[in-house]
Amino acid sequence: MRPHRNEFIILSLCLLAARLLDLGTTYYWTPDLKHEANPFVALLGFGWPSLLVANALIVLGLLVALFFDYRLPGRYPQAKNLSFLEFSEVYYFGKRRRFIMFFLGEPHGWYLRLKAFGYVAPRGVLALSVLAVPDWWWWAISKYQRMPALVHRLGLCIVAIGMIYGFIFLFLRREYRFYKVASMDDMGKERGTEKAIVE
Repeated sequence: MRPHRNEFIILSLCLLAARLLDLGTTYYWTPDLKHEANPFVALLGFGWPSLLVANALIVLGLLVALFFDYRLPGRYPQAKNLSFLEFSEVYYFGKRRRFIMFFLGEPHGWYLRLKAFGYVAPRGVLALSVLAVPDWWWWAISKYQRMPALVHRLGLCIVAIGMIYGFIFLFLRREYRFYKVASMDDMGKERGTEKAIVE
């Protein structure tokens, strides 16, 4: 089972709009990029031309990843009636393990890594881009701008990490829902086969 095509289209348009809105807000408040916290600017010293090219390439990569998540069907466990916790352990890690390791492990196999990245990364960038707009306004009209740059960037990193884990959880919830539907379809086919044999 795969996500609906409309979801892919809507997320793609929202991602493009959010990145343009973020860049426009950045230009409005700091046209010289003096106060921009983006790592490309703060760490690598990018100017506007380089920043725009980098954003275009990143958005293109995210759209490709989102497309793969949309196109690739899930490879779900054969076992039926797994709980969400059991499914997450088997599906995400490829074997049963302590769920606490969820915070330290990574998806099992390149196929699942690609699907998980295609779900998490575009949504994470979309959410951070949307949050960047009020962040700029808050910075401009409050004492927030007196906050040391290191503290601000550390706060953004904490928010980003929280979003990553949040979207991984939502990814697993979606895949679990698809797994349940696929399991019900398989059970229906098995019953149909058994009924045909009996008849």
